[in-house]
Amino acid sequence: MKQLVKQAGFLFPSVMLAILFFVLAFAGSMYVGTRVIDNYRADVLVRECDALDSALLMYAKAHRQVDPENVEIRTQQDGNSYMFYTTGPIFPKNLSDLGTVRDEQGYFSEAIDLSKFTYTTQTDADGNMTYTLGVTMPNGEYYLSPLSKK
Repeated sequence: MKQLVKQAGFLFPSVMLAILFFVLAFAGSMYVGTRVIDNYRADVLVRECDALDSALLMYAKAHRQVDPENVEIRTQQDGNSYMFYTTGPIFPKNLSDLGTVRDEQGYFSEAIDLSKFTYTTQTDADGNMTYTLGVTMPNGEYYLSPLSKK
């Protein structure tokens, strides 16, 4: 009768390799998962910032100002007179003046949290008004909206 001799540590290296493989796979998937979530959050912030840009543009189209120094009274050939003036956009002093702004994407509509965004308005020497709108991304970078300072 043959006696089976147990070899010490025969399965030990293969078990250790399997555990190491699963640990590395878990760590890799956790890293990739956090990167995917951060990218999704960044995309949402960019999309919301662009939606606020559109809302500010609509606000400026609905609220125009007349520069009193550029108002002229002109006379037509038939003797009638009219006022000629140019208008410029007015932006709200605070984003909350826009009311509720929604981020429309497909079937979902979410109200945008305005507290995440930085917003300031500037008026130059000619009375032209511009704004700066931006948001800090999850990775720490600052995103400036495409229509800012224009």
